Amino acid sequence: MKILGIDTSTNLLSVGMYEDGYCLGEVSIKRHARHTEMLTDVIQQLLALSAIGLKDVDGVAVVLGPGSFTGLRIALGTAKGLALGCEIPLVGVPTTDAYLSGIPCFFKNAVVLINSRKNEFYCCYYEYVNNQWVAEKDIQLLMSEDIISRSYDSPYLFLGEGSHKLAPALKENVNVVILPEPVGLASGFRVAEAASRRFKNNEYDDVDSLIPLYYHKFQGVD
Repeated sequence: MKILGIDTSTNLLSVGMYEDGYCLGEVSIKRHARHTEMLTDVIQQLLALSAIGLKDVDGVAVVLGPGSFTGLRIALGTAKGLALGCEIPLVGVPTTDAYLSGIPCFFKNAVVLINSRKNEFYCCYYEYVNNQWVAEKDIQLLMSEDIISRSYDSPYLFLGEGSHKLAPALKENVNVVILPEPVGLASGFRVAEAASRRFKNNEYDDVDSLIPLYYHKFQGVD
């Protein structure tokens, strides 16, 4: 099953093609003022590089957030258009799930940190259960001191750009290991990979009702 993955949640525009555990192709562009306007063109580039026609795509996966307000809206709108136009299923993926997709179980616990504003971070704690990463609770918006002061009594794998921002303080705990970039970053392929289990189980999202996961009120700055 060929799954097109779309991620515009952070400072990268990334689209990737997944099939049965393999990456058939991926195109990623560093974010700039107009990167979301380029999404359709980048998808066309990916299809051309992968020698895959749009009619051959079996499903589309899109990151839901948290992340850039504008990026999330445009990505979801594009994904919905593809799902409806090509009559293929759609699956939405939380950004933190995409970060962890494909990451081996180095340790039993992992933390994904995504930059928000000032000293705030989107944070999600995970545990490796039954050969998959499972979120302990919903994504939280936490202050840096709340993350740093938590007791990490066993090894924890940290990933995401927020982890690197807090690295000096986090590394004071011997149980904290920070995954280096670019391994610890999300991408279009990882979005598709994270959605693959749901596609396999025919657990699709409703195209009309699917919305981004916002954790801040939009204030005109993205």
